Amino acid sequence: MTCDADILAFARREAGDMPVTLEVQASSGDGYDIQPMGDGHHIIGTNARGCLHGVYHLRMGRPAGRHHAAFSIRGVNTCESLSSHTPDKLRLLIDRMGKWRMNRLIVHTCYGWRHHRDLIIEECGKRGIELVFYVYTSIVFLPKDAPSRWLAKNAEGQPFTHKPECETRPCLNEPEGLKAFEAGAERFFAQDCGPAHHVLAMTGDGYSHCRCPACASLSAVEQWQPLLRRFIDAGRAKAPEKKLETISYVHRYRPPADMSIHRRLDHLMFDLFPRMIWRPIGAEHPTLPDHGEVQADPQSAGVHINVYLMERLKEWREKFPGKLYVFDDLNRHGTFSCPQPCTGVMLEDLKQFQRIGVDGMVYEVLVGCDSFIEQLGILADALWSPHDVSYTPTPVERWLTDHAPPAVLFFRKPLGFPWDRFADQWEDVVRRHMENIRDAYDEPTHANVRRLLEHMNAHPDRFHRLNIAFNFLKMAHKLVPIADLTETERRFLTITKMWDYMEPYDDPRQAVDAVTQSLLRKL
Repeated sequence: MTCDADILAFARREAGDMPVTLEVQASSGDGYDIQPMGDGHHIIGTNARGCLHGVYHLRMGRPAGRHHAAFSIRGVNTCESLSSHTPDKLRLLIDRMGKWRMNRLIVHTCYGWRHHRDLIIEECGKRGIELVFYVYTSIVFLPKDAPSRWLAKNAEGQPFTHKPECETRPCLNEPEGLKAFEAGAERFFAQDCGPAHHVLAMTGDGYSHCRCPACASLSAVEQWQPLLRRFIDAGRAKAPEKKLETISYVHRYRPPADMSIHRRLDHLMFDLFPRMIWRPIGAEHPTLPDHGEVQADPQSAGVHINVYLMERLKEWREKFPGKLYVFDDLNRHGTFSCPQPCTGVMLEDLKQFQRIGVDGMVYEVLVGCDSFIEQLGILADALWSPHDVSYTPTPVERWLTDHAPPAVLFFRKPLGFPWDRFADQWEDVVRRHMENIRDAYDEPTHANVRRLLEHMNAHPDRFHRLNIAFNFLKMAHKLVPIADLTETERRFLTITKMWDYMEPYDDPRQAVDAVTQSLLRKL
């Protein structure tokens, strides 16, 4: 947990030789008032974190004055990639968050927390960055040896997974499993959530909702609500000081008819995962590709996905009394560390979110986020004042906004992007990576994937190397099976998510690196 004295001491260290004095005048939200005083400045923060933000304001060469954040929640979600970060990379990310004047870091307790716990607590604590524990409830609350019959099943009654994993959900027709889930929730809140300020409950990732005869008639939201109630009951009973949250995500965008369970939450995260990235939320676009929400919400048929998401966001704002914030997957896994020239679009999003009363914004940031640093800095600045950020879209951005290709990998050959016209917009290392991704994605031959992996090996700190290798090795193996696999290699190529493979290891990065390099030699 954060301590004001530690934050103020850190702020004085960050000020260095700048003559400043610090004062806290407690008030709501994050803000600071910088007043000239003699040869220096007096910084009055609404909290200790505000004093630190005032120091960074001066460090950026900005003038004195009063500043208050437009969004009360401003942060980063590392998603499941935390195990892929080196300690130095993670320390650098948290340092950047402080200088970006952010206040929220979301960490996934199942993936990487145990490897980086002490570093995260120390680095976030001295910057006043609040921790959100993102809890995959099936993995955390159910026993590791839970019988597979407790887990979500297909229409034939076969479990989607045979042990709790990233995409696992419980079956509601298994009383013993529900009792174990409830006991696990109580144990977690009593023993394992100490450093967190907030705890966010997540059902399984993906779309594997239970389709057994007893559950098939229930929507994704209806299957989640009984589990969410157990999470809230345990949290309120065992750790009443914690703020409780959940996420509005795929197949759960429309608020439930009965909001009584959700109204007991403090915060709600609204994930923009299926959005069209080249147009603002709420705007239509030239094409209307099929989107998965039609399966869960027939009313979304024929509605542009960005329009649908804005309608649902407004609906949550009307019905949900707590703090509502948005999560956008800027540097998402599926971009494969390739640039996303959409800064102007995302700045427009923030203006709209402020207008409808959204409380905050968090962005996905993965290992190898170098291509996104400038972009994230601009967006972080806008979280303090969306209308005051001056930005001119690049020629690439203007082309993408005009043409709105239906993919985040906009430079793929089938999408008509004029590569020869714009390729020199990126430095050689990034441009070659984009070309390799393009070729390997469209044709995952062993030669194309080998070229991609070898280029990343030559620049190991520039890209989300391990997860990209995982995905493209699987693609290559599906196209032409890789010969003479060891049992470890076979398990790596058949597991659904890399995170579930790597987490049991004491050195997960080394474990994945070893198997990817072994497979690379066999391509």
